[in-house]
Amino acid sequence: GAGAVVPVNSTAVVKTGPMADMKQTLKAFFAGSKVLFGQLKTYRKLRKVPLEELSWREAKIVVETPRHFLRMLPLVLNPLPPPFGFILIIVSSVLPKQLWTPQFWSDEQAEKFTIADTRKAYRRFLKVARNAKGSVAEALSLSVDAMVVIKAMAAPANEAPTNSEMKE
Repeated sequence: GAGAVVPVNSTAVVKTGPMADMKQTLKAFFAGSKVLFGQLKTYRKLRKVPLEELSWREAKIVVETPRHFLRMLPLVLNPLPPPFGFILIIVSSVLPKQLWTPQFWSDEQAEKFTIADTRKAYRRFLKVARNAKGSVAEALSLSVDAMVVIKAMAAPANEAPTNSEMKE
């Protein structure tokens, strides 16, 4: 690959009070913007390189950065003047998983969201596995019967199994 190393998210947010919360949120948002623009710069360098030649991290940047940039564009290029634009950023921070991309999440948020997503996926898998358990057993027994019939049909006419062979 091109050997580019780019951070994957912003700095951690430590909350200590209302004004400090706003400052930390804005600081995390601007750090996330810096990360996103760094990834956009890396994307522009790597977008023409075949994905097979890129490292996993570089390929992830090439695939995800355009979508992340378009999703964050209204907030990053906020047209509102400073006091109102900052309020929009702070309001959007209330739902970071839904309104922000991973570059803007703190390490704690990223861990929390990953754990929640993994638990949801595990519960969905268990539900599917429980529903499929009976269907799989039935499908396997049908496939064994089908294999016997297919084997009999596939045998050449002079090697057709006799009735006694079919009963075995």
